[in-house]
Amino acid sequence: MVEILGGNLKRFFDTIDNPPNDAEITYAGNSYGIDYEVWEISDDLFKKMCDMNENRFRSMAGGVAWWRYTEGSVLGYPDSEFIVNGKTLKCWNKRMSSRNEFTCLTEYLRDNVGVSLPKNVCACAVDLAKYNDMKLSELFETYERIDRNGN
Repeated sequence: MVEILGGNLKRFFDTIDNPPNDAEITYAGNSYGIDYEVWEISDDLFKKMCDMNENRFRSMAGGVAWWRYTEGSVLGYPDSEFIVNGKTLKCWNKRMSSRNEFTCLTEYLRDNVGVSLPKNVCACAVDLAKYNDMKLSELFETYERIDRNGN
């Protein structure tokens, strides 16, 4: 199984994974107007997605769908701990912000690390999950906003 980060992927998986047995959504939320979903998909489905060109993906998924996968970031081992969503998170201190407490994971990544594009959020989140001994879905469930409507 592979974990991917994406948004608006239901239509795509309803089409490509029918009957459903190779893709499961394990987290869904919205932060700062971006839909974030974590999906666990089979190795075979992951290979199909990687081999698919952008036009085919768009035709199956629709114009607003996206997905990213990476092995991690280039930031190395986390050197600090901050409070994120009321809980301690082992993370990087890039000091783009003077705060030590953040309301959610994506706010921490944007304000302290300086990343907001989905590909960079994915890379950082994969590493944070690894260094905090959890799955990507657990990282988002624990440290992203409690209010899934983006408020």
